[in-house]
Amino acid sequence: MTSTVKSMFVRINKTDEFQYGITERRSTSLEIHFPDTKKSIFMTKNFE
Repeated sequence: MTSTVKSMFVRINKTDEFQYGITERRSTSLEIHFPDTKKSIFMTKNFE
């Protein structure tokens, strides 16, 4: 059974802009979405 852990984070970059992202962590992959910049980071990893 695969579980999905979603969490939200906000970070401030060097130009003092707020950037928020949604992290989706499944059992085999980690996906980070930045809705304000329309970018996604996708990583495959074992979370064991």
